[in-house]
Amino acid sequence: MNPETPEPESQDVVEQGSPEICISVIIENFDDDPECLAEALGIRPFKLWRKGDLCHPKLLQRRKSNGLEVYFEITNEPRPIMDDVLQLAISPFLERLDVFDNLPQHSQVRISGAVFEPEQRTAFRISPATMCTLARMRASFNMDIYRSSDATHV
Repeated sequence: MNPETPEPESQDVVEQGSPEICISVIIENFDDDPECLAEALGIRPFKLWRKGDLCHPKLLQRRKSNGLEVYFEITNEPRPIMDDVLQLAISPFLERLDVFDNLPQHSQVRISGAVFEPEQRTAFRISPATMCTLARMRASFNMDIYRSSDATHV
């Protein structure tokens, strides 16, 4: 690197002191082809699988159902509010909530994630409107929060 050019500032949680958030929306245990469901929802999934696919290339275990996953990462948000995080996760689905009405009763919609934060900063507030949307999607919600005074997880 040119000695006269300053190095760019790191965006890591360690230096910025802001939380890092990972969140996934997983839809599984449905009968349709996952590509057809993704098209009906108007999304591009991070990952999709079909019943019988290998769970991992190094394992012999096979998927028991069709599924897809949409994945998000949020960094450099100084004091995230969980409602904003959930809104980001569900926003791709808002125009097509009727598709969830047609999923079989045995299907599962899970929204889950993790917050890695150097100090207590995440506000865990969810608005009634967001809760109604989660109910309409028949989605469960789980968020793990990991706190570290020195943020060594990065």
